[in-house]
Amino acid sequence: MIRNLVFDIGGVIIDDGNGSLARVLNLSPGKMSVLKGLLYNNPRWSEGVMLGKITQHNYMLEMIKKYPEWAEEIKKCLSSEFQPEIVPILTNNLQYILSLKPKYSVYLLSNLTDETYNFLEDIITEFDGGAFSFQEHLKKPDLKFYQVLFRRYGLNPEECIFFDDRPQNLEAGEKLGMRGVLVHSLDDIKSAFLT
Repeated sequence: MIRNLVFDIGGVIIDDGNGSLARVLNLSPGKMSVLKGLLYNNPRWSEGVMLGKITQHNYMLEMIKKYPEWAEEIKKCLSSEFQPEIVPILTNNLQYILSLKPKYSVYLLSNLTDETYNFLEDIITEFDGGAFSFQEHLKKPDLKFYQVLFRRYGLNPEECIFFDDRPQNLEAGEKLGMRGVLVHSLDDIKSAFLT
């Protein structure tokens, strides 16, 4: 019997795709690709900021110093003031997910930075609990990260459905016994036959 629903944040609760970033930055596709490569295909991001070894703010300052010609764009990508525009909340998804609370416990399992956590803190408190990469110094698809969530809240993986927008993260959860649902839209969440 399914008792618990576990949700990723990026791509499920917030739009972390290229669309919002492109609108805010107003760059050509070529320049967009260069900037994304500098910022997000960087080990300091993936192994530093995402794992909570460096704050997003300090990373921003570091990158502005290293690439002053990109200072304005880097600030828009990484500063707290632009979080609502860069990673807007998928309001319909969030409302539907929270509407499931009377029937299920709802949890979060997300590769998340400190700045995005702070932006979403009021929303995060609406959930029954969660585990976040910057706090745990682990990230999906590392199985140990999933086990943190299970242990903390006494969850049986076989009683959980996991919603994520990345197949490799779902596969890791399935190895531990969770059913996985790949999310591209609200319809994917609804189609899990939950209600």
